[in-house]
Amino acid sequence: MITLDLHVLFVKVYEQLHETSLKKMIICPFREILPFPKNILFSLFKKKEQAKIPSDPDIILFDSLIQNDGTLQYHSVVPEKDIAVIQYTGGTTGIPKGAMLSHQNVYSNALQCAHWFSPSVELGHEKILASLPFFHVFAMTVVMNLSLRVGGEIVMMFPRFTVEETIKLINKHKITCLPAVPTIYTLINTYKNNARYNLRSLKACICGGAPLPLEVKKEFERLTSATLIEGYGLSEASPVVSANPLQDKSKPGSIGFPFPQTYIKIMSLKDKTKEVSLGEKGELAVQGPQVMLGYWNRPKETEDVIQNGLLYTGDVGYS
Repeated sequence: MITLDLHVLFVKVYEQLHETSLKKMIICPFREILPFPKNILFSLFKKKEQAKIPSDPDIILFDSLIQNDGTLQYHSVVPEKDIAVIQYTGGTTGIPKGAMLSHQNVYSNALQCAHWFSPSVELGHEKILASLPFFHVFAMTVVMNLSLRVGGEIVMMFPRFTVEETIKLINKHKITCLPAVPTIYTLINTYKNNARYNLRSLKACICGGAPLPLEVKKEFERLTSATLIEGYGLSEASPVVSANPLQDKSKPGSIGFPFPQTYIKIMSLKDKTKEVSLGEKGELAVQGPQVMLGYWNRPKETEDVIQNGLLYTGDVGYS
């Protein structure tokens, strides 16, 4: 477990170190990741928030972890078979399951996002605001991996999201891309002092995680002059499956078009082997290079959702 040396976090994790299967803790100093002068102020006024780290062979300090001679050790991987990420999902509706995402899955989805946002997103010129946590699959791909792919600068929000900090960072750093959920866009729209800040640097914004209300989209675009599009995805697909176009007119209430090399079929709710007619509701089934290998140590659950090369999402829609 990797965590910070903050009392509120450290104590909870340390209690589990010798009581569970947890073997090691890696402790990162919170003060060192703060910009000047916040790092100095934190040491002076927030000492009580720092945990006292005991001497324990199972605790590894981050500084000691990265002490090495700088020589890279290369490992061969089979991109389409070897697991890059185990992304847990389903905790709100059932027992959490680990979606096994291969190197190909993760890389392909980053390429798909880069292609979809081109030419609005320029190589080496974008500034992307990380308002979402990287442990969430949406941020992992659309913030972190997309930024790496296009040579973008990631502006981190820390330690947690606030709408005031979001608006200040957009204004200060001239953020060009903002991947976020509907709640964040709503908060920006309704923030009482938003008129005091220049948000016109934004140009490419994508919304996911929940349906985007039309009035939120219209107000955000009026406020910023950016294009806000709605997309669709799930952890089992790395996660992005489809999105509205940035350059052309998007369709409100729609999840847009399938990503490159991605196929979406609408299957009968009564017979999963049959596609439904246009306009008829059915279950969304997805095929593409971003679809997971399966669920970690759950072959039965894997067989339930991946059939005949299709990932059955459990979501209902129509075309």
